[in-house]
Amino acid sequence: MNLGMYTARSARFWADRPAILFRDRALTYAQLEQRSNRLAHALLALGLQRGDRVAVAAPTRPEIVELECALYKAGLVKVALNARLAPAELADALANAEPAACFAGPEHRGMVDEAAAQVPALRHRIAFSPAPGQGGWLDYEALLAGASDAHIHVEMRPDELAVLHYTSGSTGKLKAAMQTVGNRMASLRKTIMGRMHAQR
Repeated sequence: MNLGMYTARSARFWADRPAILFRDRALTYAQLEQRSNRLAHALLALGLQRGDRVAVAAPTRPEIVELECALYKAGLVKVALNARLAPAELADALANAEPAACFAGPEHRGMVDEAAAQVPALRHRIAFSPAPGQGGWLDYEALLAGASDAHIHVEMRPDELAVLHYTSGSTGKLKAAMQTVGNRMASLRKTIMGRMHAQR
């Protein structure tokens, strides 16, 4: 099983329909399929392997949806970090998750740079919106431009890790809530069934 199959299915049936609407931007299902394929191929080309963790630190933006789809397809684990984390909290979460790569918008690149020295596993930093002269960061759009858009998905077991969500819960100390591929599939089914009932 792999949630990436559903992105391909949507692109096949509703290629020109909008998959993502954000401010004045729209991304179709066909574009989401192509761009998430490119990103999955690009991450694997960087040397990431099935089960490696990939962090994202950024406010809501369309690229986060592309990233989530790509991570499913490549068998990688998403490390979801709240965009409102303080620098020390972000550093703690990155040190705990030990991601091989981290995506960030301009708001968080400085924080990620400061934390990177404490995270030996972090080999790649990828900028959604690169700033001139930002050393050590790969450009998101350049990665996509140099990769194949051929569909890719790795068959996953239901018990394999898919996502780490960092939450403070009742203790105030950040900890990772683990979600498996099976958890994500169940959540997707629940969402779809809820919408079907609402349309009756």
